[in-house]
Amino acid sequence: MNNKQSHDPFKPLDNVISITQNDLERGKEQANDPNWQPIVPAPCEPVKPDNASMMWIYRTKDGKPFNAVLRKEWTDKQTGKNHKITPPYTYGKLRKNQDSNWIEGWHIKGAVGLRPPYNLDQITMRPDATVLIVEGEKTADAASKIFPDLVVTTSQMGAGNAHHTNWRGLFNRDVIIWQDHDEAGRKYVRELIKLLFDACVKSIRIVNVRDKKGFPNKWDLADVLPLHLNVSKEEKHSFYDEWLRDNRLILKPCDEVFKKYERYQVSDGELIYYKPRRKKKDKNGVELDELEDAENPIPFKGGEADIISVSTAIDIKGRVKTIDQNGYSLIIGFADSDGDYKDITLPLSKVADKKELEKTLMERGCIVHKVDFLINFLKLQNYKMPSFTLNDRIGWNKDKDGRTAFVLPSKEIIGDANIFSKEYDNQSLFIKKGFLHSWRKEIGQYLAKNHNFCFACSIGFAGILLEPLKIDTGAVFNFVGDSGSGKSTLLRTAASIFTNPKDNIRSWKGTAGGLEGMALLYNHRSLYMDEIHQADIKTIDFASYDLPNGASKNRLTQSIELRPFKSWLLHTTSAGERTLKERLAEYNMKPEAGQLVRFIDIPVETNTGYKALNYIPNGFKTAKDVVKHLNVAVKDHYGTPSRAFIGFIAEKINNGDDAYFEDLTKRINNLVEIWQDGQAIGEQRERVLSAFAQVAIAGEEATEQGLTGWEAGDATKAAKDCLDRATELRGNKTENAEEIAILENVRDFIQKYGDSRFASLHGSSDENRQDDPTSKITNKVGYYTEHGKDREKEYLVFTNQLEDIGKYNEKTVARVLKKNGFLNVEDKRFKRQVRVNGGRPWFYPIKQSILSYGNTTD
Repeated sequence: MNNKQSHDPFKPLDNVISITQNDLERGKEQANDPNWQPIVPAPCEPVKPDNASMMWIYRTKDGKPFNAVLRKEWTDKQTGKNHKITPPYTYGKLRKNQDSNWIEGWHIKGAVGLRPPYNLDQITMRPDATVLIVEGEKTADAASKIFPDLVVTTSQMGAGNAHHTNWRGLFNRDVIIWQDHDEAGRKYVRELIKLLFDACVKSIRIVNVRDKKGFPNKWDLADVLPLHLNVSKEEKHSFYDEWLRDNRLILKPCDEVFKKYERYQVSDGELIYYKPRRKKKDKNGVELDELEDAENPIPFKGGEADIISVSTAIDIKGRVKTIDQNGYSLIIGFADSDGDYKDITLPLSKVADKKELEKTLMERGCIVHKVDFLINFLKLQNYKMPSFTLNDRIGWNKDKDGRTAFVLPSKEIIGDANIFSKEYDNQSLFIKKGFLHSWRKEIGQYLAKNHNFCFACSIGFAGILLEPLKIDTGAVFNFVGDSGSGKSTLLRTAASIFTNPKDNIRSWKGTAGGLEGMALLYNHRSLYMDEIHQADIKTIDFASYDLPNGASKNRLTQSIELRPFKSWLLHTTSAGERTLKERLAEYNMKPEAGQLVRFIDIPVETNTGYKALNYIPNGFKTAKDVVKHLNVAVKDHYGTPSRAFIGFIAEKINNGDDAYFEDLTKRINNLVEIWQDGQAIGEQRERVLSAFAQVAIAGEEATEQGLTGWEAGDATKAAKDCLDRATELRGNKTENAEEIAILENVRDFIQKYGDSRFASLHGSSDENRQDDPTSKITNKVGYYTEHGKDREKEYLVFTNQLEDIGKYNEKTVARVLKKNGFLNVEDKRFKRQVRVNGGRPWFYPIKQSILSYGNTTD
């Protein structure tokens, strides 16, 4: 090659004969060159040529040099473009032609046959290390420094030539593939998956690069991180570790069926069937020598066959069944029409239905040509294959061996359990974007001292902990404030710990049945709801009882059979301009005590002058600037904190760390005691305190794991501030909500119906008292009498009417009235006999002082 040409990659050396540029681009010639005799392993180490910028040595498993790859970079003087080439550098004998002498040494030539993977000697020396495959030697060296616990390797000759490498050295190894940010990287991964499974690796995981926006095309681990990520030198290690953990498992194909039933094969991306050619028969049924359709038959197993194209190439990965063993499916894998590889569940019931089978596969990008042949192929799957448990719900699931994992609607499985997720229609709603590092920096750090935001995010972490802590009910935390107070930004920020806020903040406008469906979709997390004023009375009733209780209503099918019972367990983060009490008042209703402890209103205004904010973080001038920043940031950073927290909790569960969860429960109970501050409180008030304490401790635990960007104590302070505002709105700090409701119900009834439902009694206490003869009360609930100079009234309630007045069962109402000093009885009694119309019936004697309870105002 002429040294003076601008594209000349190498200056010839004494023991090197250059080859043409065309040869370099072809990946170098193989064994059919009579003028080249490679010698591998080489008898000596290579020396990097002076005009090569880098050299990487490929070695055999015992460390001997197999060959090398050089790197040459130059700039075209005419165009100014930068160029690089990476030709192979191999020891052997080379001559110009058959009449020339052989020159033995290192030459820019390729080896014959398959090459070893890069760092094969290190792979052999570290048999227990996970193997990381990247694209290119430069990237491999950089990745080895980033991940010293892994053995990093690659293949020669670029992304399109992975098949020229002998991957058998990775037998029974755990492998992670990190692809480049370009289409060539995607193709490299698709080729590697098949080659690695052919090499019988133990497992394959693919690092997620698809949602990592903001990286230049072709970016790899050898390049510097983009500046916008704002990753400091001290943070790089944890940043890369986080990214490495963000991977998905590729299930192994089960190839036994192709060995057992050889007429089915995969070729050129198609599942094909070799259909035997049969001999023609005469009219008497006697076989003739000639074949049916004898044009271009294919020799196969001692006979002739036609090739039938059945469908897109399909891999059978395993079998799944539900935890109750009443539903069975196959796991099949294939590359769709865009080349993206996917694994799906295929219920066996659909294999029995041609139309359903074809529809199911075609919808997912698997093209079916001959459905009858495909059904036959799928029915052959009766050999031993991996068995998985099919999740029966979104959220926490257990496999048949009791191992736990968390299933997201996106089919992500977080946790070490033998679970495979079924398909969901809402997969695209539950994607993630960016890094945990960037969420902490762009969102989390600004929430720590802003209590509404810190508490709202902690609600999501608390939803994840409900099931592991064996807490049987959730709560609705409803942030209340005027329009423009920051409620919508608050919801978006809180939702960002799970997924894209834009698609996952739901409206209260809808049916209770629709809300039930959403609860199942957001199980074991948090549901985010906006605009409570749009909810109708049925939805409000569902939201304040069934939604936090986690149970569907009993319903019948059209055949009058009970529908399957549905359950969920979650917290709900809501926002609106009205409280539960105000919404019920629109329907002339009052909230029950049970509603008030499940649906908790929190005023969003902080009395700092910053509306929903407590303070303005450094770097911002106004509260409006903070809100604007958060609304932009949640578009690019979401979904990572929750996944990291779920992974941490799943590991604790599967390691049997019961002491950890016992400690969390103790911390929650201790916080309740601290907030109780020695005061006697009822069961209902304790439930409210416990709900806020759960959220506080969940936020603290997420902070301790480095997920939030907050300091220890921030989540607890936020929860206490929100609790105080909720308590102030509620108007009572210590009383049981049920007792409050009972006393208010009795008070309001007497205030409203004192003269129309109670008849006046005449006569002294020593005489037989009589009804007022002028009274025309027909719907009577009792009597009233007047005592003393102040003519204080006493209301005598019939025993069978107390439940209607107090709106709770009779004994509970009586107990509350007695406890609070509103029954005019002695000792331990609740009732008193009074002479009336010649008899001595029993009454509940209620004092007039009940009318002053709560200052008689709402």
